[in-house]
Amino acid sequence: MLEVKGLYKNFDGVKAVQDFSIKLEAGKVTSLIGPNGAGKTTVFNIVTGFLNASQGEVLYQNQKILGVTPWQITRTGISLTFQNLRLFIKLTALEIILLGRQKQSGEHLLQAFFLSQKTLPNIDIILIRHKKIDR
Repeated sequence: MLEVKGLYKNFDGVKAVQDFSIKLEAGKVTSLIGPNGAGKTTVFNIVTGFLNASQGEVLYQNQKILGVTPWQITRTGISLTFQNLRLFIKLTALEIILLGRQKQSGEHLLQAFFLSQKTLPNIDIILIRHKKIDR
């Protein structure tokens, strides 16, 4: 479904990502973990079109998406939500997740509520979906 091959990203000589490859399958949850400065955020920013790679390929359903604009990538269903919770202090956990959804179904309250029941039934976030985010 999503495949990254031989990804490199350099910032003025600093090697942020070196020869990163991964193949993600539909229906599986995969985590990308590592210490601060390992390049995790850089990889996500490249995959979602916010940064250009120095070298490598990003394929979604066997179509190259490297160099495609972020809004075009979002239309494929791939999106990025940002970690800055200060922007969303009055939203619930579910509302924050819905911000990253394709076509922003969260803009229609009833649709967002019923859609969330169908799309998130096996995720523990359901238990806290209506709690406000604390600082």
